[in-house]
Amino acid sequence: MGRKESRGFSYPRLLLNTRFNPWLFFVIGAHVTATDLPEVLGNLQYNILKNTKMKCKHQPQVKELSWGVDLEKNFPKSLCQFDYIMAADVVYYHPFLEELLLTFHHLCQDNTVILWAMRFRPDTQNQFMSRFQELFDLEVISNFPSLNITLYKAMRREGLGGRILAN
Repeated sequence: MGRKESRGFSYPRLLLNTRFNPWLFFVIGAHVTATDLPEVLGNLQYNILKNTKMKCKHQPQVKELSWGVDLEKNFPKSLCQFDYIMAADVVYYHPFLEELLLTFHHLCQDNTVILWAMRFRPDTQNQFMSRFQELFDLEVISNFPSLNITLYKAMRREGLGGRILAN
């Protein structure tokens, strides 16, 4: 699924939000796209270039990602072939949780795996997780109770394809 082949080796395609430390993925040869809001892209680009110059097989890409905004323009569905989407602490109290859900759905193919670490926030998380599970199969990979953090794995539910459920 969507992996690039090079001399018999398969390199995964990753989409990262910048709360994850992406440097290891660059070095091991993954095709990485790091994302953030437009106002911090310059800083992200600088940090990635400074930390990966001459250290990675594939030059990382930096792209703007504002949840729910210009998704088809910035990430055309026909070109979204990410093996993994990794995010950290993206669910917190803010008015854009539905846009986050739409963004996850837009960026995923049937075999895309979402991995994300999240600090538990009862009201917001429960509301988001309930809605999220309408579209994705969800599995808890690990809990870190002392930090109040959970690591999740998710994949788009079979049969949903490009459809998204109405709220």
